[in-house]
Amino acid sequence: SGLSHPYGITYSSKNQYIYVTNQDTNSVTYYDLNGNYIGTFASVNTPRGIATDSNGYIYVSSEGDNTLYMYNAQGNVVRGFNVTVPIGVTVDNYR
Repeated sequence: SGLSHPYGITYSSKNQYIYVTNQDTNSVTYYDLNGNYIGTFASVNTPRGIATDSNGYIYVSSEGDNTLYMYNAQGNVVRGFNVTVPIGVTVDNYR
């Protein structure tokens, strides 16, 4: 599946997928390492930044609803954090 207005991109070494936030469809699209479309998840209002952690969780900043979402590898929301106008996101895998 093609992208329409991609914004953020990240790679998960745990899941072996490339994830892209797609603003026009308000979703996250993911691909295998050969660029083959795997799937789409999320219904996010104006997704911007995206990052993954060493456990395979995916973090997506939603500018439209002022939330940073945490998804599991299956694309289900695990948690949401209210923040003001989130644009970018990064994850520190060291504690």
